[in-house]
Amino acid sequence: MSETSIQLCLITRDMRESVKRAIHSWPLARDQIIIVDTGSKDGTQETVLNLGCNLVHHKWDDSFSAARNACLDIATADYLFFLDSDEVILNPHPRMFDFISQKREDGYMITRFEGSKESGGFSHILRIGRKRSDVRFEGRIHEKLSSAIGRVGQSGIEIVHYGYGEVALSKLRLYEKLLMLDLEEDPNAIYKRIELVLTKKQLGADMTEALVSCLRALERDCSLKTLPANGSLVLEQILADKYLYSSHDVRLAFDLFSSFYRDSPPLLGLWQHQLLTEGKVSESIMIGEELLARLNSGKFDTRLPFNKELVLGNCLLNLGVAFWESGHEEESRRFTRSALEFSTTKRLAEENLVMMSNSKSSKESC
Repeated sequence: MSETSIQLCLITRDMRESVKRAIHSWPLARDQIIIVDTGSKDGTQETVLNLGCNLVHHKWDDSFSAARNACLDIATADYLFFLDSDEVILNPHPRMFDFISQKREDGYMITRFEGSKESGGFSHILRIGRKRSDVRFEGRIHEKLSSAIGRVGQSGIEIVHYGYGEVALSKLRLYEKLLMLDLEEDPNAIYKRIELVLTKKQLGADMTEALVSCLRALERDCSLKTLPANGSLVLEQILADKYLYSSHDVRLAFDLFSSFYRDSPPLLGLWQHQLLTEGKVSESIMIGEELLARLNSGKFDTRLPFNKELVLGNCLLNLGVAFWESGHEEESRRFTRSALEFSTTKRLAEENLVMMSNSKSSKESC
């Protein structure tokens, strides 16, 4: 039986140093790397060729999917691994892809960390797919493999996304443009509306209109059947990871969602944090204890997928702050120590415990 093959597919433009880092993280032969360049002028193309990779020229046409599909068109391996030019594979070794030899699945998920593995931010995304003529990328931006991919499993592979650094602003503006073009073609693409909200937030732009459009679209489709898995994770970040900083935005989200997601942990976590921010400590404690009880019992609305570790960690951290502000120091330390168990809240919990210790020392010295 012939050995099952895999190739690395990557698209880029003017990302010479980042591409070099991505290439060096590939554990197999360099001639199994396909780089699609959409018009680099910084020496990226020369670097790719000097490193022994295959270079494909593709004219940029306002679509990341088109560039990805250009790679699909010339790939010859049984499976393809898709990496962005600002990502690297963690702990690469020559046998890390041995699992594909069994050919059990059509696609495989990987874990992507934001910034570093220790940062706490991560997502599970489909990045390995079987080479098939009917499987294509869809969407101008935040492109995804079509649903024709078939059965999907877990690969256990981890990558890190480093971001675009100093060119972030221009990239974000491009993302905003492409998302709006996608929404012109498909106004009901809820996932794209969620991404537009996040992009506007990162740009520091007024996101109210995008947020309202997003939430109204979700309101029309309470089942969320049209929301892809990664879209629900983004929505969770909007609700539970404090992307909505203003009281107006938080109240808007809560009002729209509470009618049909009242018992959803991300929504309760959002409201717990908002009440604490407004100084309504006792109300925040009440909501936080309700959320903790629901998470421990499993009795909550499951229609909105969420990361339990993220929501639970934030809940414990906020309870710690609320009890401290209400004068219940032992309860505060107990909840804050519990928040140490989660990577998403460990750093803040450590800082809060130091603050509590310093405060106690100051009282004793008086």
